[in-house]
This record gives sequence, C-alpha cells and structure tokens, in this order.
Amino acid sequence: LEEINNNQIKPISGWCVDGSTIGGNPGKSEYRCVDIESGKELFRTHIGFASNNIAEFLALMQALIISNGMCKKVTIYSDSQIAINWVRQCYYNTMVAREEETECMFKLLEESLAWLRVNKKVINDIVWWRGKLWGEIIADFGRKKIKKRW
Repeated sequence: LEEINNNQIKPISGWCVDGSTIGGNPGKSEYRCVDIESGKELFRTHIGFASNNIAEFLALMQALIISNGMCKKVTIYSDSQIAINWVRQCYYNTMVAREEETECMFKLLEESLAWLRVNKKVINDIVWWRGKLWGEIIADFGRKKIKKRW
C-alpha cells in the first residue's frame, strides 16, 4: 500500500471512503464509498453500534475487497490516518464492548482481518485525503458538528 499523489493536486479519479456515527461516538454507524469522477455512491453499509474509527476502517476494507474482487486497480482515498494505519498493520483497536448490538461490527472486523492476512499484496493504493488542501472528502456524510465562535 504505497503512498502516492505526493504532488498535492486534488484527485479527479479513484474512490473515496468515509465512516460516520449518529448520536455520538461511538453510536449507530455506517460507511460509504464514492467514485470521485462520477460522484456515484458505490456502496453504503450500516453496521449498527460502532466507533467512527471502526467505520472508517471497515469502509477502507470493503473498498479493497470489492476492487480486488473485480481485479480493478483503483486509488482509494480516506481522511482517516488511523484507519489507513490499521489496514497497513493488519490491526484494529476499539474500546467498544462485544455485546449483542456490536456483534455485526465485530464480525465485519474479524472477516476484514482474515481477508487482509490472506491478501497481503493488494493491487490498490490507499492514500490519505488532504482535507486542508482539497476540502472535505467527497464521501463525507456532512454530519460534523460545527464549532460556534463567540
């Protein structure tokens, strides 16, 4: 998983992913992937109760699994440095307890890590989305709380 696009130019192609929680972090979670060129949502997955970092990680993983299954070389962008590092290290970390409402999340995490271990040489690059240069990632859900200035 090489770092590319060092020239700082905003991408015009590839896929971007984002994860989101509703009602706090952790909370009800989902993630999605959007094709940068067309703006088309490629997938959206609801995972129940999880943390935002877990949703970001699972978004990257589903994008990798789908693109590799299609034998499609595509650059995948994420604005989560934590999720990118977890993919590169074949690891995740969460303080969310394993219980009935988080079982879906844990099953997806286990399946993702199992896939990564078998498919260590993926064909895609994962690149950090430079939000300060390029603006909000295209897959963003638009749920960030706006800080008021008094």
